[in-house]
Amino acid sequence: MKILRYEDPQLALLDIQMPGMNGIEVLKQAKSLEITTPILILSMVSEDQYAVRALKAGAYGFLK
Repeated sequence: MKILRYEDPQLALLDIQMPGMNGIEVLKQAKSLEITTPILILSMVSEDQYAVRALKAGAYGFLK
C-alpha cells in the first residue's frame, strides 16, 4: 500500500495470495483511497471465482 500511495507506479501486479492482506484486499483499499494505478491480479489457482471477484473489485485485469 505504501508503494501505491506514495510512489505512483504505472502498473501494479499483485498476487491473490500474499502474506498479510491478499491482492483483492489491497485492490479494494486502493480503490477506496482513489488510487488510480491500474492493478493486475495474478493467481496460480485456476478457480474462476477469483477472477470474477478481482474484476468486480475493480482490477484492471486478471492473470492465471
